[in-house]
Amino acid sequence: MTILCKSLSWRWVMNAGGEVFSHDNVNSIFNSFSDTYLRIFQTSFLTKRICSSLNIKPWLTQGIKTTCHNNNKIYQISKYSRNPGVTQYFKIYCKILTSTIEASKRKYYDQLIYNSNNRTKTIWNIVKTLMNKRGDVKKITSIHLNNELVKDPTIMANSFNSFFSTVVHSLSSESPDNEGMLKLLRKHTPETLRVN
Repeated sequence: MTILCKSLSWRWVMNAGGEVFSHDNVNSIFNSFSDTYLRIFQTSFLTKRICSSLNIKPWLTQGIKTTCHNNNKIYQISKYSRNPGVTQYFKIYCKILTSTIEASKRKYYDQLIYNSNNRTKTIWNIVKTLMNKRGDVKKITSIHLNNELVKDPTIMANSFNSFFSTVVHSLSSESPDNEGMLKLLRKHTPETLRVN
């Protein structure tokens, strides 16, 4: 850009024969200068389009993408237009586009479920995807038990089992204030789950 700005004959631009100061109106002069500057800027810094090979939303067909692009154009027009008809047209266009995207999404997920071997697993994977849940489950690989680091899964499972099976007895023996809570817990716990 520096080279173009230096090579541009600014005297020609400022002269009466130039395009910038050839107007009598200040607004016209500013617009001409802005146009010249933007022309230099756009030739110096070309827009580079980067196409992503990863299709994050596979239900978006080429037709829907074109419609979204047209929707953005209509939005730009309606944003600066004072015509209520244009604004109303934009709102109707948005509703149609939204319903089309929802139908395409529904069709995509229905097809995934229909073609899958394990439909339950596929449905849960779709639910996780829609809720932005990742499959990263942090597993407990070690615990501190009696100030020792334990990594054996059997010992860890037994320690969790013994803790949770004795927690009610330890609470009732520690404080008599917990007796009301324990009665309520015993009342609403099924017989098969009660610990004597």
